[in-house]
Amino acid sequence: MTFAYNKTITQGAHRWVERIRIENEEKINFLKQKQKEGFQVVVTHLAQSAVSFRKVDYTKPTLLVMGNEKDGVSKEVIALADKVIIIPMQGMVQSLNVSVATALILYEAEYQLENARRYALPQLTEEQRGKIRDEWLYRDVIARRSKGKIPLT
Repeated sequence: MTFAYNKTITQGAHRWVERIRIENEEKINFLKQKQKEGFQVVVTHLAQSAVSFRKVDYTKPTLLVMGNEKDGVSKEVIALADKVIIIPMQGMVQSLNVSVATALILYEAEYQLENARRYALPQLTEEQRGKIRDEWLYRDVIARRSKGKIPLT
């Protein structure tokens, strides 16, 4: 999966997940391009037409778009979605904190990928793994220990 991210949130998974910062005006073009590349766009949004997050096939290349608690997802992104999903809930509360909701959906994706035996063999080449390792080492060892003297790339 590929993720667009909000630079103001705490990031721990940045070491292991490709992140791309997308400005608002670029979102629609980015999503359309990814759809042309074969990705399904799955958007969280409380709507009558939404389906349970468990009814999505996450073994397909997937872009997951999560809205924050305040603003949700834009109408333009919702209109572009291949699937609009919800996390079914009981009681008076209709939504979860975005980090909790994301965790639940990613856990379902992991479950499906495990059942499909997608973790049996590495999905990345040795070269790709080496590039991620080198970037992680640079960011977390060299750049941070330099206390700002060597910029993060």
